[in-house]
Amino acid sequence: MRNFFIIGGLFCALAVGLGAFGAHALKPYLDSYGLGLWERATYYQMTHGMAIIIATLAAYFFKTSRYFLIANLLFTIGIFCFAGSLYTIALTNIKMFGMIAPIGGVSFMAAWLLVFIGCFKSSSNIVIPKGA
Repeated sequence: MRNFFIIGGLFCALAVGLGAFGAHALKPYLDSYGLGLWERATYYQMTHGMAIIIATLAAYFFKTSRYFLIANLLFTIGIFCFAGSLYTIALTNIKMFGMIAPIGGVSFMAAWLLVFIGCFKSSSNIVIPKGA
């Protein structure tokens, strides 16, 4: 589970870098539609990179990992499919890559549901830190 801290952090760092790259280096080459796709991709990548970190923390907090592990895998798949397809469309203007985005969207939704379920299924295992 600890590896997901690294994965989430890398996704977030990459989102910042790709956002800056899109805003500065790609701006002369992309039209407004392509820039909008690029911005949306970096937004969803950052949001779900943070979700991976939060779900990993929740796994430690609730002393369970099953729901959160699967959620993190789905968040990762979602980032690759959803954000990856938007990056690809923005760079190539090949709209067929848009057929991959719904796989990522469904992965995101399933992951959020698993985080929700994991929080309630494990509510009796909450660990309260000393001094809190």
